[in-house]
Order: sequence, then structure tokens, then C-alpha cells
Amino acid sequence: MTAPGLWLQRITTQSPSNDQVECAITALDEAMALEKQRGGELVIA
Repeated sequence: MTAPGLWLQRITTQSPSNDQVECAITALDEAMALEKQRGGELVIA
């Protein structure tokens, strides 16, 4: 029953480009810096 959905997912999803990965890492670094600046705990789950 789940096979058609998995086939569609394989067709419609792609690995992120290098630019997207770089953007995500930069965003995470900025969020962690802001959290540290505001005295919160840095928790990466």
C-alpha cells in the first residue's frame, strides 16, 4: 500500500545543493550564537 507513495517521494525529492547546505549551516550557527548571547542553553537534539 505504501509503495506508490514511496515511488512518488523518490521522484519528487532531491538532495540539497551546496548553497542550500551552506545556508542551513549559517542559519544554525547564527541561531546558536543568538541563543548563547541571550543566556539560553545550547541544545542540539
